Amino acid sequence: MTNLGLVLTAEQRARLAPALQAIPATVSPFERWHLVSLACLKQGFGELATESILRAISIEPEQESPWKNLSYLTFHCSKHENSLRAIRKACHLDPLAADARIRAGLCLLRMSQPESSTLEFRAGLCLDPVIRGGNLNLGVALGEQQLDREAMKAYFREISVYPASSEAYHNLGNAALGLGLLQDSVRFFDAAIELGLRTPDVITSSALAHLTIGNFELGWLRFEERFGLVEYSYARPQLASTKPLVGSSAPPHGRVLVWAEQGLGDEIMFGSLLGEFARRADRLLVQLDRRLLPIFRRSFGSGVEFIERGQPPDESLYDMHTPIGSLGRILRPSLKSFSTHDGCFLLPDVERAQAMRSTLLGNRERFLIGIAWMTTSADTRSARSVPLTALVSALSRDGVELVSLQYGDVTEELETLRKSGLGDIQYLPDLNTNDDIDGVASLAEACDLVVTIGNTVAHIAGSIGKRTFVLLPQQGIRASANRVMPGWRWLEADGSTVWYRSVQLFRCQQDADWSKVLDRVSSALGALLRGPE
Repeated sequence: MTNLGLVLTAEQRARLAPALQAIPATVSPFERWHLVSLACLKQGFGELATESILRAISIEPEQESPWKNLSYLTFHCSKHENSLRAIRKACHLDPLAADARIRAGLCLLRMSQPESSTLEFRAGLCLDPVIRGGNLNLGVALGEQQLDREAMKAYFREISVYPASSEAYHNLGNAALGLGLLQDSVRFFDAAIELGLRTPDVITSSALAHLTIGNFELGWLRFEERFGLVEYSYARPQLASTKPLVGSSAPPHGRVLVWAEQGLGDEIMFGSLLGEFARRADRLLVQLDRRLLPIFRRSFGSGVEFIERGQPPDESLYDMHTPIGSLGRILRPSLKSFSTHDGCFLLPDVERAQAMRSTLLGNRERFLIGIAWMTTSADTRSARSVPLTALVSALSRDGVELVSLQYGDVTEELETLRKSGLGDIQYLPDLNTNDDIDGVASLAEACDLVVTIGNTVAHIAGSIGKRTFVLLPQQGIRASANRVMPGWRWLEADGSTVWYRSVQLFRCQQDADWSKVLDRVSSALGALLRGPE
C-alpha cells in the first residue's frame, strides 16, 4: 500500500486491500491510479478517491473518465462549481458523452441556473434519448422555471422509457399541483408510493393533495408522516414522550396533552376541534403559541388548561398526548363529519372591540371593512399577496371605511397610498398586529366585514364568526424548487369552506389574475351593502 504514496489508516488499509491487490502489476501508472480511485470511491473514502483521481489526471490529462469521476466526487461534496469545471473538461474531451452533459446540467441546477441546465439536459438527451434520468432532470429544471406543462411532458417521456420511475411520478404530482390538476396530482403521488417511493416528502405531498380534494380519511392518515420532514424537526422532543399517542386504536382517556405545531393559523384552525375533543378526555392540557393564550383562555374558561408552546411539559402532567394537527384524523375522517362544524369558537374582547370602533369611526355611521393583503412568507409571497391599490379600488365606495388588519409595520405603505390619492386606510398605531392577536381579534370583531388573503387573519376572523371574504390564488402554490404547496386548508372549492361557516372564498381560476377575483369581491360587497332585495 505504501508504495502508492497514500497514507492510509488501519481501517482504510483493511477495506481497500482486496481491490488494490487485485490490480495487475502490468497496468500503466494512469490506469493504476484510476483503479485505485474507483476502489476508494466504492468504499466511500472521498478524499482518497479525489487524491487518486488527481494523480491519474496528472499523468494523462486528456482521458475523460477521471474528469467525470472528479466531477462526481466534487458534486456530492456540494462543490458544484468545481464539479462543473471538471465535467466541462470531460465534455471537451468527449463531446458526444451524454452522461457528461447530464452531469453538467445537474451542476447548473444546483447552482440555481435552471435555464442553462435545461440546455445541457436537452443536449444530453439529443445524444442519448433514453439516458436514465435525463428527462427526469429536464423536468425539474423546467419546473423551476414554472414551465409545469413542459415539465410534465418531460416526466411522461421518462416514464415511457422507465415505467417504474417513482421519482418521475412524484415530480408529475408536483407539476400537476402547480397547474391546479388536483385529481391528477393525487393519482401521480399514489403511483409513486405504489412504486416504493415512500419518503416523508412524497407521502406528505400525497396527504395534502388528498385533503385538498376532500379525501379526508386517507389524507389524514398520510398526514401523520409530516414529522419525518426537516421542517418538523422541532417536534422531535414532543414525539419522544414515553406516554402513548392518541390514535384510532388508542382513544383518549385520562389527562390528554394537545401540543401545538405548524403556524399560528393552523393552531387556530385545528383549535376549532378542541371543544369537541375535550368532551372525550377527562382533562385537557393544551400547548399553544403564547399570543393565542388570552383569547383561548377566555373562550374555553376553566374547562381546558392552556400553557405556552415551547419545551415539552413534565410527563407527570398527562397520560396521553397528540399533536394538534392530528385532531383532524381523530374527529374529521369525512366530509360528513364537518356537517355540524361552524368554526366559530373564539370569544373576542367585545368591550375592546367597541372601543376600537369608536376610535375609528366616532359617531359616524360607516360600513367598516378590515383588510389584510399580503403574507410575509418568502416561499409564497408572490403568489398569495394581493396588490394593495387594486384591493382598495375594489372596496372603495361611499359609506365604507377601511382599516388595516395586516400584521407587521405597514405605516409607510399606508402613508404612500394616502399621498397618492388612491385610497385612505385607517390603522390603530397602538395595536401590535404581530404580538397582540387578542387585539387583532377585537379589531376584526369591530368590523362589519373582513377581506383578507388566506393567512392568519382569515383564521382569526373565521374563528370569531365574522363575515369574511378570503382571497386565494389558484391551486398549487410553488413554494420551492420542485415542490408545490397546495392551499389544502381551504380545499379546492370556490365559495364556502368546511372550517369556518362565516367565511366566503374567492379563488383565482387557472391563468387568471387578481383583477377578476377583485371584480367578484366588489360585486359581493355591493350586494351585501344593498341588503336583501
